[in-house]
Amino acid sequence: MHEQIAALSASASTALVHAMTADGFDALRDRLAELLGRGDRDGGRRAAGELERSCGAIAAAPDTDKPAARAGAEALWRERLRRWLEDNPALAGDLQSLLAESAVGGDGRSPVGGPAFPDLAQTGGADARVDRLTS
Repeated sequence: MHEQIAALSASASTALVHAMTADGFDALRDRLAELLGRGDRDGGRRAAGELERSCGAIAAAPDTDKPAARAGAEALWRERLRRWLEDNPALAGDLQSLLAESAVGGDGRSPVGGPAFPDLAQTGGADARVDRLTS
């Protein structure tokens, strides 16, 4: 299970940072903050603020420093998402679906998923995703 969580948190953080530099990030920020807050309004607000700070740090970085700013944000969110997924493994499919809806790569495939989760989108719902994640 730990390898799957690591793979999902890595691919999700990459997709998230990519989305931070694209149009439509506000909608993703709000939806992800709600998911990370797990229905707690204050938790959702904190998550939205953290996402906004990461986005702002990338935007404020000089062009020559943007790759480092993106890498720093990816590392930060990879760790935060890994811890969140360890605490909430049943929500892995929700995270993957949210990011897949928000960021489609140039080849038409979602950048979220990776080898640990190649068929999550084709499973029979949240219970099936949890079974795969926890088995």
